[in-house]
Amino acid sequence: MCTFYGAEAQGVQRRFFERFLCDADNGWDDEPPVRIAIHETGERPLEIRSATTWPPSDIVWTGLHLRGDGTLSDQPESQEQAASYANADGSLSYRWTAPQAVDLIGPMTLHLDVSLEGVEDTTMLAAIRLLRDGREVTFEGSYGFAGDVVTHGWLRPAHRTLDQELSTDWQPVHSHAVREPLSAGEIVPVSIALLPQATHLRAGDVLELELRSHWLFPATPFSGQMPARYVTEESGSTRIHLGGGHRAELRLPIA
Repeated sequence: MCTFYGAEAQGVQRRFFERFLCDADNGWDDEPPVRIAIHETGERPLEIRSATTWPPSDIVWTGLHLRGDGTLSDQPESQEQAASYANADGSLSYRWTAPQAVDLIGPMTLHLDVSLEGVEDTTMLAAIRLLRDGREVTFEGSYGFAGDVVTHGWLRPAHRTLDQELSTDWQPVHSHAVREPLSAGEIVPVSIALLPQATHLRAGDVLELELRSHWLFPATPFSGQMPARYVTEESGSTRIHLGGGHRAELRLPIA
């Protein structure tokens, strides 16, 4: 199998450009419209798969609920409670163990009820990490960065308003037409879209959802991710509300 920048993948891309830029009759019109590279670790795909739609039509959208004990479960938290992290340097983590081998193909979505203390807005980052035998499994990300997570997404709660015509329950689309700062203690629904991915999990692998308001990696050329990052939030805290009718759900695309 090849990487995205390997000879095989570049050959596929070349055929695409020759068809639509050069009008070449190279058989491209007979190819399935979606080519999926499924990764298990690192930069090399475990499997290349074709599909006629994106996400694939056989995806089962599965909800996992954040619970007070730090797990992700098919059952929501029964008792109303909340958990907080400091925006400058704190985080929260929730874990789910795959009971059997499974493929996750498509975007993920995180639905939360959120309040802020000490600030009227913040950058909320949600990252999905893969743990295997107690160690993190990383993937190739942007700029050749080899330490990336499965997927991640971000949103400022003041930009939480959805475009109702474009959004689905598994793919929120935000209008960004108006900024709505939060009042102290105000609880609002926030939907965070996580970037599309295609990942194979072995039985016993652990998915970890991490919530924070500072960037995931150091912005250094030797040990971190360069050059993109978000400015660290210096004050305030973010509170996640669970149970009691509050929604705290991660939706997974299980193939």
